[in-house]
Amino acid sequence: MALETSSFHLTVDEMTITLDGVSCLLHISIHGKLINHRIKISHERGAALLACLLGVDLEFVVVEYENTKGARISFRCMKQIFPEHHLKAINLANVAESETDRNEHQIYFTYVYHLYMIGCTIFIDTSNKHI
Repeated sequence: MALETSSFHLTVDEMTITLDGVSCLLHISIHGKLINHRIKISHERGAALLACLLGVDLEFVVVEYENTKGARISFRCMKQIFPEHHLKAINLANVAESETDRNEHQIYFTYVYHLYMIGCTIFIDTSNKHI
């Protein structure tokens, strides 16, 4: 089987993630430079961004950074966050005035799910415990 340069070939059955798929899921440009290394994000700013994107408290992220000894998040932590947002979205499904809150939790659990799936297959670190 010849490997295509536009695909990530994984050892999981016949699963192939194309660059176009990654671009669509994560809204990452597949053209040009992905990261501008001239702009540094501080540890604190990274924690604030992660807290905002995953819908958790900043203190939760700071504790996770301490537990993982770096700017990483553990799979265990993401397994904890996902059902919390999922259950909140389900519980708010029948409450008409809480549609905005439900949508917010749906977005959070979608981010966590995608980060978990992409992390398990592409961006995993060598410990197999963190992204």
